[in-house]
Amino acid sequence: MSWIKIPPVRWIDSNDDAEYVAKYFKGKKYMTYDTETTGLNKLKDYPLIFSMSDGVERFGGLAGYLQHSAIKELLESNITKVGSNINIDRHWSENVGIFLGGEFVDTVITDWLIDENREGRHGLKDCAYDYCGIIMRDFQDVFPMKRATKNSPAETPKDAIERELASPEGFEKAKQYAGLDAFANYKVFEKHKEILEKTVIFVDEYGRPARNLWDHYVDFEMPLIKVLYNMERRGIRISTGYLRQMSIVAGKRLVELETQFHRLMAEKGYDKFFSSPINLNSSAQLRKLFYDLIGKVPFKFTKKDDPSTDSEVIEKFSEEGDEFAQLLSSYKDVVKTKTAFLDGIQEELCNDGKIHPSFKKVTVSGRLSCTNPNIQQMKRMSEDEFKIRQAFVADPGYIMGAVDFSQLELFILAHVSGDEVMIDAFNNDKDLHLIAVHHIFGYDYDTCVAAKKKEKKVGLSGLSVDELLIIVLRTAVKRIWYGLNYGIGDEKLALNLTADFRKADKNGRNLQCPYCKTVYPLDYKNTYDKVECVHVGKFPVDDKYVDSIVIRRRRLEYKQSEDRDEESFPLEVILRTVSEKEAAGYREKLLGVFKKASQWLNNQVKIVNTEKKVQSILGRFRRLNSVDSTYRGDKSRAERQGKNVIQNHAADIVGQVMVLVDNDEELKKKGFQLLGQIHDELLFQTPEDENAQSNLKRCIEIMEKGFSETVMPLKVNLKAEGTLGLSWGDCK
Repeated sequence: MSWIKIPPVRWIDSNDDAEYVAKYFKGKKYMTYDTETTGLNKLKDYPLIFSMSDGVERFGGLAGYLQHSAIKELLESNITKVGSNINIDRHWSENVGIFLGGEFVDTVITDWLIDENREGRHGLKDCAYDYCGIIMRDFQDVFPMKRATKNSPAETPKDAIERELASPEGFEKAKQYAGLDAFANYKVFEKHKEILEKTVIFVDEYGRPARNLWDHYVDFEMPLIKVLYNMERRGIRISTGYLRQMSIVAGKRLVELETQFHRLMAEKGYDKFFSSPINLNSSAQLRKLFYDLIGKVPFKFTKKDDPSTDSEVIEKFSEEGDEFAQLLSSYKDVVKTKTAFLDGIQEELCNDGKIHPSFKKVTVSGRLSCTNPNIQQMKRMSEDEFKIRQAFVADPGYIMGAVDFSQLELFILAHVSGDEVMIDAFNNDKDLHLIAVHHIFGYDYDTCVAAKKKEKKVGLSGLSVDELLIIVLRTAVKRIWYGLNYGIGDEKLALNLTADFRKADKNGRNLQCPYCKTVYPLDYKNTYDKVECVHVGKFPVDDKYVDSIVIRRRRLEYKQSEDRDEESFPLEVILRTVSEKEAAGYREKLLGVFKKASQWLNNQVKIVNTEKKVQSILGRFRRLNSVDSTYRGDKSRAERQGKNVIQNHAADIVGQVMVLVDNDEELKKKGFQLLGQIHDELLFQTPEDENAQSNLKRCIEIMEKGFSETVMPLKVNLKAEGTLGLSWGDCK
């Protein structure tokens, strides 16, 4: 870190000042731009103060001078604008008629490229100190907002700024504060650019010359900034009437679930332990129910060292078949849906009848995050009892459309691993999951294909037992792939597969030891009614045999059995259950079918351990220094993330496809508008005319071929599917 001398701020106080500043920046390649505004809403708020810098001088002025012809022309010129979260300043400026021109450098993204693990420190104040030694004051220190009193409401940022500007002392503080933002940001930009230019990206298999991360930013991240801004600015129209109606339905559903819960309490006799009906939102009462009355064994604890009843705990109890947990899980899910979406979306509506979600690219994988509201968390129509996507509608004269990549992560795995079985399946339109069902479970491939076709025509209810099992096994294979891509452990995979197998065969059974919980096949040795699980002592713990267990908070205590006598326990008949061992066996069988994919995944672990990082398909780094941790959990997590670099690849591909779609001249001429990105799905609207179908086909074509044709050739032909509809929910 080097300490930097800060020049005095030059305040724009006249027409001559404004013209001087415009001349000063003429011919420069970069300039920083920053605003202090009336609030944080990108569509409603607007600048009160602005500042600019070239890293040598710093200028500032009241927002009225943004309308001066010389300043307006400067900001709308082709000089590259640098900022921290630059898109939000673009929104605020456009709200007063200033359309920032040129290219854009966002120092949040350049810092993310330098080290994606600096989560929470990508902002200007942290970067200014970390890279330049510049200490910056918080907004609240300079413009303290008064709290609400009996006689007046709480101050807004606008109130606080205007109050400070009204006094000579406050005005001087405001000048120094605002003028520093742009100067500090330019110095951060200089440091970032220098580091990025020195960070070399690999020479890839296609023989392209070595590049650096600054080249990557200019080629790939810079164009995406404009696309994200366009999506945010356009927004998505919302049917508020539908949301209000569904909010009422959700409220009734909550009452229904509460009633069922209280009825079950009475049936079990637990209600007598409470002075009034149990409150499903009370952690203390839920602890009493699950741990004191039902006798659940705690495995997670709060900061106060109490057994937890958070969503993770309730979900685990629910998966184990606990009726109270299942009802509570449904209740919490409806509460979240109602709060975050049915009611939350309405709170985010702007005056134009639309929501304008914010999209940012600073996650460790490079996948976009979404806020205000987070539409990426919305369930698919098949999983959502309230069908919230139906509320997302097109502007008058337009129709909605959605195009989704099919199995993008697996296509990427086929490309990077060169697995011939996968490549052949994808390039010849075969069903990869049914190929796996054929190899792992022994079903004839043509029989599997016939079952899948029949399921599309008649649905699950019209299938025979064998056909239903094939479809469920296909789902199970998808879960195994998902586990490989996201590093899901055997325990979670076993729970997911258990749900699948029970769905396929409600009469399926297994045997289980009541003590060690080992699961055996029902026809074990063909004498399941006589089989016993034999142990030395009573309880195996960490491969040691003990005859007593004392459960404490966060730990197990045990004592060694002295006589080590064998004791056997008769097995109990239970519902079809997939053990962790069985789940691991399916994973190994899958990898045995796709050998090169398996080799690639294993090689990623070696790369992480030797190089402490992996690279995305476009060269971005995922730094995994924690692989050297002495804590096994951290090391294992880093190794899983090395395999999960496929998510970084996917982020690169989807991002560049978005750039291609939003900038396609053919689509532009026909009124196509990209509105949002939800994981691997692009949401758009297009005029409801004779070009609607051709626009849909063009979007699909770009998603399938665009990356290979303009960025780098892939070994597989990507596949995308899409439809048009009156609402997002209709785009199935």
